[in-house]
Amino acid sequence: MRGNAKLSRALLEAFFALGVIAGVAGVISGIVAMVGSEVSAIVELPHQQLSPGRPLTGLITAGSVTLLPETGTLTLLDPTLAQRLAAGAPELIAALTVLLVSVQLWRAVRAMNGETAFVERTVSSVVAAARTAAVGVGVYVVVQGPAQVELAAAAPDSLDLPVSAFISFAPLIYPLALFAFAEVLRQGLTVNRELEGVV
Repeated sequence: MRGNAKLSRALLEAFFALGVIAGVAGVISGIVAMVGSEVSAIVELPHQQLSPGRPLTGLITAGSVTLLPETGTLTLLDPTLAQRLAAGAPELIAALTVLLVSVQLWRAVRAMNGETAFVERTVSSVVAAARTAAVGVGVYVVVQGPAQVELAAAAPDSLDLPVSAFISFAPLIYPLALFAFAEVLRQGLTVNRELEGVV
């Protein structure tokens, strides 16, 4: 039983350590996206054709903007500051959130030191991680839409691309799951205290 607990703890530590590494890599990638000589983004393409029976294919270039219709990849060769921020900020925010939450959960697992998970310190750490995730995801959702609009607006006028944003609220499931997990730990802590009172 103790061996299983040690194995579980080691696996959790490794998992959250990978989260830290992924977060650091994402932060670097977000910074590079903002300071690079060009920025790329995936844009929504309308169902249009260049001519009857001929689909919209091939690389389209207009000034310092290129578009690959097959993938919807828009590349800005001479981006403005706003376009750089639009390309890198959402990724940077997401990566910072993953990094901070992973560090908090990794420290919580490390602090258990053979104890049960149903202790006040673990509950507090998971709640803190859930709050961090909620703030990070909230900022990401708010920034994501305007960033998409800013990048789509740089598309060639000849394509008549819709300057719109698709905002996904799916990331909100992560902080909700952490809050739910914290509640499970809190209930376990309450049961432990009641059992200690009985003994």
